[in-house]
This record gives sequence, structure tokens and C-alpha cells, in this order.
Amino acid sequence: MSKLIHFIRAVKPNNFIWASGLLVMSFTLCLIITQKAAAQGPVNLQIDASNILNPPPVTISSLTLPGCLLSVAANLSVNATDQFNTTTTPPPESPEKPLIGDITMLIKKVNGNTVDLSLGVVPVTLSTQPQPMSQSLLSLLKGQGLVDIQYTINKGSKTYTAGVYTTTLNFVLSGLLCTPAPVTNTLNLRVLPFINPVAPQPLTIQINSFDQFRSSGAAVSQSITHTRTVPMTLQLKGSDPFTFTGSAGIVNPSTSIQKLQARLNMPVMGTYQSLGPGYQNLSGAINLAEPSGNQGSLKIDYNLTPAALVSGFMQAGTYSSSIYTQYSDARSTPSNPAATVNTLTPLTIQIADLQEIKINQSAININFNQLSDYQNGVSVDIPNHLTVSKTNPFDIYVKAQSNTLNNGQNAIPVNCIEIGPVAGQSTIQKVTLSTTAQKIISGEAPCLDKSYSVRYSIPSEKVPSLIGKPPGTYTTTITYSFTAP
Repeated sequence: MSKLIHFIRAVKPNNFIWASGLLVMSFTLCLIITQKAAAQGPVNLQIDASNILNPPPVTISSLTLPGCLLSVAANLSVNATDQFNTTTTPPPESPEKPLIGDITMLIKKVNGNTVDLSLGVVPVTLSTQPQPMSQSLLSLLKGQGLVDIQYTINKGSKTYTAGVYTTTLNFVLSGLLCTPAPVTNTLNLRVLPFINPVAPQPLTIQINSFDQFRSSGAAVSQSITHTRTVPMTLQLKGSDPFTFTGSAGIVNPSTSIQKLQARLNMPVMGTYQSLGPGYQNLSGAINLAEPSGNQGSLKIDYNLTPAALVSGFMQAGTYSSSIYTQYSDARSTPSNPAATVNTLTPLTIQIADLQEIKINQSAININFNQLSDYQNGVSVDIPNHLTVSKTNPFDIYVKAQSNTLNNGQNAIPVNCIEIGPVAGQSTIQKVTLSTTAQKIISGEAPCLDKSYSVRYSIPSEKVPSLIGKPPGTYTTTITYSFTAP
């Protein structure tokens, strides 16, 4: 120090003033070179229901950088301190996190002016290694600069789980005459929690065969496309009882929704369970992981067993209900849960007007072989002679094809035969056979494979019709029908 003072005193006064000015200028230049900028406001990027399946919108964020007054060929570089960390409570269960490499950055403006791409401005894929965003940002030479940076999320086919993911960005501006001046910034990637199902289509089950009542039952499936960023639990319920529409005068069967079974078929196979009027978890549909790419399809099977059809749907007509599906966030105590979503599926079960009569023993033999037969008459009981199935209330009629039982040229009047119930059966009324259809069963409820035992007889008072007829077999055809033809 003493040498410096000595040197100053040895020069002329004018030189002393010049030397003092030079000393001050050097001190000012040193301050600019060592300047550091404070941390900037955070950059917030967001993925939500509107853009999870589409390219997310770009985000423009402003950054204030220090200037280097005498810098030449200034350049700006950026890097992330680390991969994304999550601040969500509880942490996402998915092992797949967003990557900083999903983010692309591009300088758009400097001090309000659109950048000239010839200055070396290039898009940068974010990395933990410094990546040059530009070279020769000459517009920064006038002092501190406001830089607008475009952030783009390149989601691709990745699966994003709801949460807030954070990393720190380090920006460094440097040049030939400029000491690097770091600027830090927080980058937040917010994946919003949501469940977004597509409204399901109405379902219809057609019952048009008795085989469905006997053995096969009936089933229908629905597929529901959905988009979501959270694990999900699925619940179902149905309006109870079914609303019934049928022919005039038909009593509403008040069929319970519990006759209908449901199961999850996809993405995992559950087991069938009866629906009820209150929401219940669907087997296999608890805590379903986010689908790949955040878009998936659920498949739900609905089933009516043969027993359910017989007990609840024997009456022809239309049975209507509504199936409610509830989609809820399966995470335990999430800090920001996805909203619960409910959808409605109209369900219609249509039962056709089906009818069927089976005659289980087609050949009926009334034999007169001995004297007591002619004295007392003859009757023949045919157990389970008729098997009837009908999905509407019914009557049954019987008639003969001809007025006589014929044996070649010989004939016996058909009205010698009576048809009626066996002992103990009250549903069949006795009639005398004729060519006119007569009602023998009246007002029976819909049924499946109901059996009727029938007695064929020639009572003693009708035996005279047989006296004097040549021995032999006398035949006619008898027809049973639901209506009087």
C-alpha cells in the first residue's frame, strides 16, 4: 500500500485524477461480474381431464436474468437439480413417475421481443446435465433481461398418477466477459386427480326361448371407456323393484333387482353377486390401478340364472330398471381426492309371449277285455300326461278330430269318452269329448314345465255305444290347445 501511495504522489495532479477515476471504474465492473439474481417465481405445469389424452397445452413463464454489460456471445443453459419428487399425501402408489425428460423448453422472447432463431435458440429436453438453450443473446447486453420460456409436456403414452411433482431448475447466463450468474426456479408438474367415464349405453336382455328358463339363462355385457389418474373402486346398485309393463289386466310381478347378478370381467375377472338397492363393492373392482396411458375400458357382465328367470320373469312383458355405477378414488385419505362420479345405465329385460304344450304319452288305450268292463265302464289314468309352459296366464282346450272313433267301416261315437282329472287333482274339469273345443283348464298362471295328469274314461252309462260293435281298434285324434280353434 505504501508503494502505491508513493507512486501517486510522484505523478502530476492531472494524472492523479485520472488514476483515481480508473480505480473507481474497475471497482464498478467487478460488481457487475459477480452479481447473482434472486430465485424466481415457480413454473406450474398441469395435466387434467381435458388434456390427459391430448398434447397438454404449452405454458409460457417469464424469467428475469442478470445482464453482462460487456459480454460477447452470451449463452443461457438450464438443468434440473434432480428428477421429479412428489409432495402429494399419500405418495402415489404407481411406480411410474413423470420424468424431467418429458419437459421441453424453448426461449420465445427476450425483453418482449421475439427471439431470432438465427441466434442459436434451440428447444431443450430437460436433463440433470446443463443444456444450452441459446448462444449470443445480444439483447441482454443492455442490462437485466426478461426471458419468456415455453414449457411443453411430452406425455406420449406414459401413465400419469395424480400428484404434485417438483424439481428445481438452474439457469446460468454466461459470456466471454461475464462470470456465470445462476438463477434458480421451481418447476411444479401438477397431475390433477380425476375419474372420467364415458356415459354407458342402455342394455337389453331378450328372453325368447324356454331353453333360457330351463338351462342357459341370459346375460349381457357392457364396456365402459374411462380416463383417470387415480386408483379406483367400482360400486353398483339398481333401482328396485323392476318396473313392469305388460298386457292389460296383468298383475305387476314386482320382481326384485336382486334377481340380477353382476361381475367385473375386465381388467380382472370377479365373481357374480346379486345387485341390491344400495351401493356395494363389485368383486374384483377394489383399488383398480390406473390404466396404461390413463385410458382403459371396464367390462361388466350381467346375468340372469334360469332359476331367477323362472322365479321373477315368467310373466311376458317388459321389465325396466336403472343400474347405477359409482366410481370413487381408492386412495386412503388423499389430500386432494378425485371427485366421485356416478353414471346410469338403463336396463330392459323383454320376455316374449312363449307357449308350449307337450303330450308325453301320445297313444291312449281304453281296453274292454272282460265282462266287468262292460258292466262298470273303463278309465285310464295318464300321470303327467300334459307338460305346459306359458309366459302368460292361460286356458287349455281339448277337442276330437272327428265325431267317431273309426275301425274301417265301423264307428263308435266319440262322445262316449270323458276327459277329466285324476283323483285328487282339481285343476282339470271333466268334459265329454266332441269336435267342439272345450275348456278343461282355466285361468292358470304363467309356468314352466307344469305337469297335468289326465283321466280318460268310458263310464258305464256310455257302454251301450259299444254294444254290437265288431271287435277291433277304434281310433280318433285328440288335440290340446291354448285357445279354442
